[in-house]
Amino acid sequence: MALAARARSPRGFIIAGLVPAALMLLIGLSGKVTAATLVPGIGPSADWNADWHSVIVRSFWAQADLFSFGMVVAVLHVQARRGRLRLPRNWRTLALAVAVPVGVVAAVRLTPHDAQLSYRPESTVIAAVFAVLLAFVVLPNRDGATARRRGSRRTSRLDQGSPSGWSPTACSFGTSRSSTGFVYMG
Repeated sequence: MALAARARSPRGFIIAGLVPAALMLLIGLSGKVTAATLVPGIGPSADWNADWHSVIVRSFWAQADLFSFGMVVAVLHVQARRGRLRLPRNWRTLALAVAVPVGVVAAVRLTPHDAQLSYRPESTVIAAVFAVLLAFVVLPNRDGATARRRGSRRTSRLDQGSPSGWSPTACSFGTSRSSTGFVYMG
């Protein structure tokens, strides 16, 4: 909050928004490293035993990095909605061309270890891949259209909100201004 209050430029706002995501990434990675090296698991059910390894693996400390990528997408979404971010025309193609094979390799590497929520780095990679898929849906093209707006009628109705100015998107990402000029905080 203090970083955002001191930000004076659009670049400062982006940095202020990305600092918490970077912090979450560092917290999560430090928890994963601790679980893997300082408090290693024992046996085939290592992540589910009554020991400190299992506590760390299931804690916010070792899972915080999974939130960071969605936080980055939220920052990019806000900047795109404000017109401060213009992505290249082919960013979706490039993002999917990288995310799909990387995600498949990470999923295959996780499968033999049955490590859905573990300290393994593949969990972090899977979170990044799903953040790319989320970005695919919520970030606009050059023409300003998002996949969400090009989608079904039900989705576009949700995005329009009610006559009072409330919408799920506005509540998720900050504020929305109604026709009366009141600001609804999300």
